[in-house]
Amino acid sequence: MARPVPRLEDLQKSVDSLLGILKEESDALAGDDLRQLASVSDQKRAMLESLIEFAEGELKSAHEGSPDWENFVESLSECKRRNMINGASMTAMAQSRQEALRVLYGQEGGSEDYGSDGQLNQPPPSRNLGKV
Repeated sequence: MARPVPRLEDLQKSVDSLLGILKEESDALAGDDLRQLASVSDQKRAMLESLIEFAEGELKSAHEGSPDWENFVESLSECKRRNMINGASMTAMAQSRQEALRVLYGQEGGSEDYGSDGQLNQPPPSRNLGKV
């Protein structure tokens, strides 16, 4: 038996929720709130899984060409854009933190985080920051 095609209005509500989650993620990134970021990331993952489930099957063929479909696709594009911006922000934050750790540990810039064996390169246990 074929499963029913989800109503586009329901999908739009899900996409709007995802957009709200992405905005929360952006705010957590801007505020450097790692706990909120972890929570929001879990919510985002669950919402994306739900949307993928909705989008499978006959959804596109059932709604393509309608104005609601076009709005839905535009909303998805906005979610994709925000997700890419948030991802770039996370990458920049990680690089900045890694550089700060390199400075604190007195490592040369550009040293790799992982060795050829795939293990994390550990800095020496301690260094004097004020060493002349």
